[in-house]
Amino acid sequence: MSTSTAWKELLLKKKKTNKDSLNLDENQEQYFRFTKASRHLTGQISKFIFQLIESEKVYIETLDSALNAYMHLLEIKNVGFEEFIERLTLFRNGCQEFLDSLKNK
Repeated sequence: MSTSTAWKELLLKKKKTNKDSLNLDENQEQYFRFTKASRHLTGQISKFIFQLIESEKVYIETLDSALNAYMHLLEIKNVGFEEFIERLTLFRNGCQEFLDSLKNK
C-alpha cells in the first residue's frame, strides 16, 4: 500500500469519528507527512547502520559516511516536504546500491 493511499485512508477514518478536529490546513498535513517520513527514515537508516556494523567488509570510512548522512538528514527539517522526499530517495538508493555491492563481493 502506498504512503499516499494509507494517508488518505487514515484521514477518512478520522473524518468519520471527529469532523471538527480534522480541519487540517495544508501546512499541518505536510507536517504530519514529514513527521511520518522522518520516523520511517530513522528506522531505515538505523537498520542500514546495523547491517554495516554486522558486515565483515565494512570500513571505518563507510560507517562514518553513513553516520554523517544520518546526521545531515536529521538536520534538514527546514526544507520543504518535496525536497526532503527527494533527498531521502537519493540516500535510500545510495544505501541500496552499497548493500548490493557488498552482497556481490
